Amino acid sequence: MAPVLACTVAVLLVLLANRSGVSWSWDSADYVAASKSLADGRGVLDVTARPMTIRPPGYPAILAGLRKLGAPTHWSLLLANLAAAVATVACTAIVVRKVASRAAVAVAAMAVAVSPALLWQWSMAWSEPAFVALVMGTMAVGLGTRHGAKYPVLAALFAAMFLVRYVGPVFAAPIAAGSLLADRSARGWLKATALNGAALIASLPVAWWWLARNERIDGTLTGARQAGGGTLADAALNGVATLGGFASAQPFDAMQWQRWSDYPFAARGAAAAILVFVVAGAAGWLLTRRRSGGHEAALATVAAAGGAVIVYIGFSAWRFVNVELGLLDTRMMSPVLAPLVVALVVVGDRALAGLRRPAIAATGAVVLLFSVHATVSVRDAIAFGRDGRHMSTADFRNLDLHRAARSLPDLSGLFSNAPQQLAAAVDAWPIFDPWQPDEPRTCSHRYAVWYKGFQVQDNIPDMTPVVFDDATGTIYDLGPCSVPTKTIWD
Repeated sequence: MAPVLACTVAVLLVLLANRSGVSWSWDSADYVAASKSLADGRGVLDVTARPMTIRPPGYPAILAGLRKLGAPTHWSLLLANLAAAVATVACTAIVVRKVASRAAVAVAAMAVAVSPALLWQWSMAWSEPAFVALVMGTMAVGLGTRHGAKYPVLAALFAAMFLVRYVGPVFAAPIAAGSLLADRSARGWLKATALNGAALIASLPVAWWWLARNERIDGTLTGARQAGGGTLADAALNGVATLGGFASAQPFDAMQWQRWSDYPFAARGAAAAILVFVVAGAAGWLLTRRRSGGHEAALATVAAAGGAVIVYIGFSAWRFVNVELGLLDTRMMSPVLAPLVVALVVVGDRALAGLRRPAIAATGAVVLLFSVHATVSVRDAIAFGRDGRHMSTADFRNLDLHRAARSLPDLSGLFSNAPQQLAAAVDAWPIFDPWQPDEPRTCSHRYAVWYKGFQVQDNIPDMTPVVFDDATGTIYDLGPCSVPTKTIWD
């Protein structure tokens, strides 16, 4: 009953947060564009109709499937987030139910359902909601059954995780390790290792195929990226502090807190409390292990969930320093929130087995924590549903420039110096940039929507008639589509 209640709570929060539509950011525009191109049978193309390499095709494929079923963009985004929220909560409950008490299942399910950090993902057109659901579903399969069909299913799920987010293999490895431990007693070390290892290896050709495709297109494996620099220790500390922010109900967007010392005291304190809880819980588990059975299955669950948290923090720190300037913020770390909940709840449940007074104290702490999280989530859901987020705020969408762009007689011939930004305000695809003047398209008239404050200010078509102009930007009339554009940019 508790998991059903938790799923209901999650659905209500998602509906409340997205009542004015799922919000978009810069990369949301590319995801939606890729879903349109996939649905049209044109491959994975971004807003500018170029092959997309910086983001994998899994999330656009989900949206494309919903689009083929007749769902318009706003409905496909909402349905995808609703399904992800329900799947995440349900699979969290399934994973915990195998190894812990009913009370622990209720705690884990509700902790995920009312998490402000996850609500921040469920209110955006991002791939994180689908990925988190896929991680927890894969964990449920790996830990929940010993049937022989599990291994090809695991291989397919491991491959799907990569196709939704490039970090999929980082989660696949610890889940495979947890599955191995869960299988050991029934199959033995050798057979369990061979089967789970084979599932992991069988998923890799899909990753190789997509990365090879990317390299053929632009010479990179996952798109052009810039390293953040710094030290691994500092980056990892940021990740740990963000986990503390999950517990203290203080999610944040990128570029807000860049160092451990920048984080709120409550987030740093919660991070320290999590570490203390893990150490104390592990010690308590060892001391109480004689009072309850099933330790092998519980250990496998903690290994999969806790391993995912540790490996992902380490990988994300390395990636930030050496590969990509992507802070370990709420969005970046959200994939480990549900696994973290699983690991903490299972350790706590095992440590408190048979201990009445500590269990009562823990119950009081959990109720207090849930009250804070639920209050923050309801507050945020109301605000998100009323105001929108990022490039879906009412102020952004209702800029005079965007109103003028939406009123143009033909939206199939658009150019812009910020195509992704424009796509969030105008339902059009593709939107070319100034370096694609000769790309073929079916249209009657061309216009360029030019943002004055955007960093790209080359190739302004300022020799053409102005349709609209204000402090935000200018709309230029580029003429009929039958006229070669080289007469404009040359």
